[in-house]
Amino acid sequence: MPRFHSALTEQSSKPLSWTDASGNTYSYYEHPFLKSVLFILGQELCERLAYYGLTPNLQTFLKEFAGMDDSGANSYISIFNSIIYLTPLVSAALSDTILGLYVTIVVFSLIYACGLVLLTLSAIESISEQWMIDVALLFLIALGAGGIKSCVNIMGAQQFHPEHHRDLITRYYTYFYATINIGSIIGGIVSPILVQECSFFVAFLFITIVFLCACAVFLAGGILGRYVKPKPQGSAVLKVVEVIGVACTKFSFEKCKKSKGGRFEDSFIEDTKCLLRLVPMFTIVIPFQMVYTQMTTAYLTQATKMDTNTFGWDMPAAMFQNVDPFAVIINSLILDQVIFPFLQRRDRMPSVLGRFCLGCIAGACSLLCAMGLEYAVMAKPLFTISAWWQVPQFWLIALGECFLFATSYEVAFTYSPGQLKACASGLNLLFFSFGSMLSAVLFQVCSPWLPDFKPDDPSTWGGSHYDYYYMVLIGFCVLGAIGSLALIPYFNRVAAANLAVADRDAEQPKKEAGPADSCDFDGESSESAVKSDRVDDLENQVLA
Repeated sequence: MPRFHSALTEQSSKPLSWTDASGNTYSYYEHPFLKSVLFILGQELCERLAYYGLTPNLQTFLKEFAGMDDSGANSYISIFNSIIYLTPLVSAALSDTILGLYVTIVVFSLIYACGLVLLTLSAIESISEQWMIDVALLFLIALGAGGIKSCVNIMGAQQFHPEHHRDLITRYYTYFYATINIGSIIGGIVSPILVQECSFFVAFLFITIVFLCACAVFLAGGILGRYVKPKPQGSAVLKVVEVIGVACTKFSFEKCKKSKGGRFEDSFIEDTKCLLRLVPMFTIVIPFQMVYTQMTTAYLTQATKMDTNTFGWDMPAAMFQNVDPFAVIINSLILDQVIFPFLQRRDRMPSVLGRFCLGCIAGACSLLCAMGLEYAVMAKPLFTISAWWQVPQFWLIALGECFLFATSYEVAFTYSPGQLKACASGLNLLFFSFGSMLSAVLFQVCSPWLPDFKPDDPSTWGGSHYDYYYMVLIGFCVLGAIGSLALIPYFNRVAAANLAVADRDAEQPKKEAGPADSCDFDGESSESAVKSDRVDDLENQVLA
């Protein structure tokens, strides 16, 4: 078991030490925020600045430099986002088995930086090539951004002593969340202005320089020995994949148990089955993620048809989506400080699946606002309706994020077995990826309704029917809301069973734990329950 040492370590600058279950001893600063965490928060801020400085401009960039139409550019962006949500599982496996968190962040940051440099070069018309854009976006940046996503927040949390700094973890995640939003707001405001006033090259050069500076600062922290760098302990993700593979060949999880002649501890098999039982809840993320991708795609196209004049300034259409991070902060504060406490005092707090349902409803309402606005745009000459009328649809997406995205992370953390919480988080993010993939497919299927629109040629607007497209998306959200309510009885059983497993893990060491019979419910065997669930679907997202 881990041991806390009250005596000073040999490094007087790091007076606290901790020995983990494997016998590795680590030294900690007494005040880690200024000594080490600041480097990590700076890295995250600049990474988010780069990402949110890039995505609002991608649609226009792809149309101008890659010759894509609206549907093609929107599908491309959705695929880009899908890859970003897939790669955290790769980096998590690498950090847990070979590289460790620090080296993994350095490697994927360098990959990310190379992608930004290549994309910046692709914005020079005289040398721009399609392969440069594809390699930069779909490989280097997508791999780098996704790889960092699963590691940075954990790296920051590991700078705090497990006993002495336990009360600081909540404050750290508050700062981490604030850092994400500050970076996204700066990038989302500065980059579109640079595109409009200068060029894509200048905008991409700006975010590249900022990110390279952040990488240098992060590396400096490592060179100066500021970080706690826990050694890899093995990947639960790879072990779960191995269990699923063996179970598929044997058509049974039970036959994988050591007690039944298999290779895996009985407790780990039960933990894996409990993890997979969360999959139906994660699928509810898919329809809302499809709505979320509209902010940088369909909603942006809509803004280009509207009047963006703001107090005499022709505001870039890509800037209107900055309503989202502001709205997330405000909605979160209102929900956390006012609405949820009010409901809890009256025992009216929405259940987990109830919040999922509310998130889908908020997504559908956002689409209804966008559809109504589309009808208004169709009824009047172009560029006459103020783009500020888009605020409600962005605000409703932010509200849906507070209900659905936040709750999906809660489900992944709270109701997963102790040793598989990181794996559950990755599983959750995988379904974000599925939502983006489905969005890319839908753009292509609905492309006859979404002709390419060029602001300098208003005639290209004729024949578009984004209203039909929004109706299809509303249908997905309605299915998500209905599915949320239908899953309530199932989730109640799974939650009770999985929390019982968590209690078992807390009471005795894993190696002494036997088969977790509490994971079964309603007289049904764990194996048959898993077979009856949608276990063949896999996974749905930092924090950002």
